[in-house]
Parts: sequence; C-alpha cells; structure tokens
Amino acid sequence: MKQRKPRIGVLAVGRSTFDVEFAQSVFEQAWQALQRLDAALVGEPRIHYEADAALAAFATLQSADIDLLLVVQVTFTDAAVVTAIAETLDVPLVLWTFPEARTGGRLRLNSFCGANLASHTLSRRGAALENVHGAPDSAAALREIEAAATAAMIVRQLKVTRILVVGDHPTGFDACNYRADELSRRFGVETVTTPVSQFLDAVKALPDA
Repeated sequence: MKQRKPRIGVLAVGRSTFDVEFAQSVFEQAWQALQRLDAALVGEPRIHYEADAALAAFATLQSADIDLLLVVQVTFTDAAVVTAIAETLDVPLVLWTFPEARTGGRLRLNSFCGANLASHTLSRRGAALENVHGAPDSAAALREIEAAATAAMIVRQLKVTRILVVGDHPTGFDACNYRADELSRRFGVETVTTPVSQFLDAVKALPDA
C-alpha cells in the first residue's frame, strides 16, 4: 500500500454580523498552524460569509480527492451549510471551533455555538460530525486534526483491500473471531475464506522454486 500524506479539505465559514476583523485574524493564525501538519491542505485561505460561496467552494473540494473535510467554524453560523454538505459528503467531517474569553458583552465569534447547532441538526438526521475545540495555535487541537485525517486516509485505502482468511477460529475461542460484515461496513474491506486443507494443498502444488 503506497504511503502518502492525508489530504485535508479546508473550508472556513463565518457570518459578517460578528467581528469580521477579529475573525480574519483568528483564521489567519489557524491557517498558518495547519501548514505545519504532516498533511496536504486543499482549499482557499479565506472565510466564506455567504452560503452560496461556501457550497461552491465545497463542490471544488469534493472533487479534489480529499480524505477529510475540515470546516473551520470561525464565527457562529446556522446549520444550513453544514447540513447541505453532510448530505453529499463521503469522507469524515470535522468542525474546528475556537474558545474566546467571556467579557460580559456579546461574543465576538461565538464559534462553538455554530458547531453545537450543526451537531444537533445532523444528529436528528442520523448523521454526525467531530468537533475539535481549541485555539488557533493549540498543539492539542492540531494533533486531533492530524490524527483524524490520518485515520480517514487509512480507511479510504482499506476500501480496496481484500483479506484472505485461512481456516476458522478454534471452537470456544470467540475472542479469535472477527465479523466480516463489520469490516465491510466500517472499512470497506472484503474478506475471502478458505479451509486450511485447501490452502495447504495449494501450497504443496507450487513448484519448489
């Protein structure tokens, strides 16, 4: 299996009724931090404030052979864009949200609230997302994103895998068993089984060379 870097599609969304200047500053820090990941980034370093623009950018990302879509929830938005994306997305979805200090006034970004609303909306449709919550320079947040992207890449590679299973697990040793249906459902892995005797006969029939 050829090794490569995971490909992360990056889509930043926001709403212009929040602190746009601050949002841009936070996103620029986040974009610079993402450059340090051991991954290939696909997408534009810009915040999409309109739904049509965000969906158009998503369509471009979807055709770019990405392993994971990272939606950078820079400010609060309603769930419409993320819901529309989730309906056609065939790779994992991660939302990155940013904490901010409570000053007693209106939040400048309200980023996490957008992810919370999106998560609730998707759950009612039987879908899900992962949320990474951390500052744009958070090493822990970046590790979570990189780990999720690497896992997503591995799962995509496994979808073309066929495993030959020789024999059956010993009677009474169910811990040695596996579920072919779960391997197929979770990873797209196909399993082919053959009895031990047939496998040994096939090996014996091979020339000594």
